[in-house]
Amino acid sequence: MVKHWQFLRSFLRSPKTMGSVMPSSRYLVSALLSGINWQKTDVIVELGAGTGAVTESIVKQHSADTLFICFEFDQELHQRLVKRFPETEMAYDAFKLLASLKKHNKTQSNYIVSSLPFANFSKTDQQVLLEQIKEALAADGQLILYQYSKQLEPLLAKHFQKLDRRYVWQNIPPAYVYHCSN
Repeated sequence: MVKHWQFLRSFLRSPKTMGSVMPSSRYLVSALLSGINWQKTDVIVELGAGTGAVTESIVKQHSADTLFICFEFDQELHQRLVKRFPETEMAYDAFKLLASLKKHNKTQSNYIVSSLPFANFSKTDQQVLLEQIKEALAADGQLILYQYSKQLEPLLAKHFQKLDRRYVWQNIPPAYVYHCSN
């Protein structure tokens, strides 16, 4: 319980950096990561790691051979993640996704898992980021993300041929989970 109060105090100090007042629930994390073929994943990227609820599950499940790059823009949260997951490659700016992959001599990722609050971004930033994500995905790759509304769905449909959507009622607040591929 103390951890939740510490998180809430941190959130209230910088509300523009977060998309939710609560960390992702185990139900949301499970819905996000279901369907990932961990044994055949060379590269996985997480965008908007926040408090690390999704990060922790990825760290537990990915193989030792998998490159895992985790992005978190908020400096305080980023530093906490660096300390909590010292074996994970941490980066700041999701808009530098392609440059981060290139730094590791990679051009594509099998999975990009996003907790970014797209509703907080301008339409231009949403478009730019989705174009970069699409370029960074392997031909059989997937973008997996959650949102609290269906506002982003038309833009996702513009970029991806296949959208699988489910609603996770058990999360606070409930969320839409999208698995997007071509």
